[in-house]
Amino acid sequence: MFAMGILISACKKEPEPHYIYEPKVPGNFNNVKTLSDFMKKNAVKYEVFKMDATKGGVITSKNGVKYYVPAYAFTNSSGMLATGMIDISIKEIFEASDMILSDKPTLTNKGEILQSFGEFLIKVEQNNQPLKPLLDSAQFPRKMRVTWVNKSKYRQGMPLWDGDTVFTWTEQIAGYNHENKYTTKTTTNQYYGFKGIDWRERYAEFASPDASGDSLSFELPSFFEWLNCDVLNYQSNAKTTVLCYFENFFNNETSTDYMGTQPSMCFFKPVNTKSVVKLYNLIFDAPAGKEGFLSYLNGMPVGVTGYFLAITVKDGKFYSQSKLETIAAPQAGKDYTPISFQLKEVTEAQLLAEIKGLDSK
Repeated sequence: MFAMGILISACKKEPEPHYIYEPKVPGNFNNVKTLSDFMKKNAVKYEVFKMDATKGGVITSKNGVKYYVPAYAFTNSSGMLATGMIDISIKEIFEASDMILSDKPTLTNKGEILQSFGEFLIKVEQNNQPLKPLLDSAQFPRKMRVTWVNKSKYRQGMPLWDGDTVFTWTEQIAGYNHENKYTTKTTTNQYYGFKGIDWRERYAEFASPDASGDSLSFELPSFFEWLNCDVLNYQSNAKTTVLCYFENFFNNETSTDYMGTQPSMCFFKPVNTKSVVKLYNLIFDAPAGKEGFLSYLNGMPVGVTGYFLAITVKDGKFYSQSKLETIAAPQAGKDYTPISFQLKEVTEAQLLAEIKGLDSK
């Protein structure tokens, strides 16, 4: 269970097949745009490769990931096999900094922390028109295969996770009626939103190591969207709800609309683990110095050590603080663990260095 802002009732909508949702830069507030522009400028970019669709071939990314593309593996919007030259665009995320800058943290839709072995997004186009994978069959085995170096030598099959989170929600308003009774009412207004990433396990589909454990590989599903090759982490630890207080420089333009970048944000990276948790949920009706975010309810593992990173853009200036914390159990009589931040002004370059520094921690 996770905390939601009051007066908003959210209902997640699964993405349409073959549909990749890329977040648009929010434009409601200058501060949001300033931070969005910073994230977008430093986020992972597509690598684009050209290939003859009738021949297929092997693509190797800058990270050394190999993509084995069969011949005649894609169809166009008319359902016809694509022939001729096509563009294959690939994004890969292996580092914590890229998870933050590209808004691809590793938290499941149940609030569980994942340890990432790679996040992947592939799209295929011809003349700027999207193609989709040919549906696999015994007669036409056409699935792409992805293989990369297993630096952790993990020797078991690990689940694949879907990650695009397109959803709709309706607004609920509240007040006192003509008989002075507190009343809520759901409006007819529906909104289209993007939470960033909310990983959902693909049952019975795994990335498999080779016999030596030197590499991992999986077959690409019959659609294109973000995929994560991850294992669950910290399953046995007791859990707590973490509340992160911005004692200064919290930007009150921040909301709970889950639209990706907000003018204030908070992340957690466990030490020596390729995981990033983004704390989405706004502390409601907080007094000064207690504004900030809370984790999924009872979703943070007690006893785990990691770096919290608090970020704010306010009046066009950047503020941040990163701090090493071991998540403590709640104090007697409490059901949460508080962590406080004193943010300081930083330059854009200093903030980027602070984010990149998490990769080695």
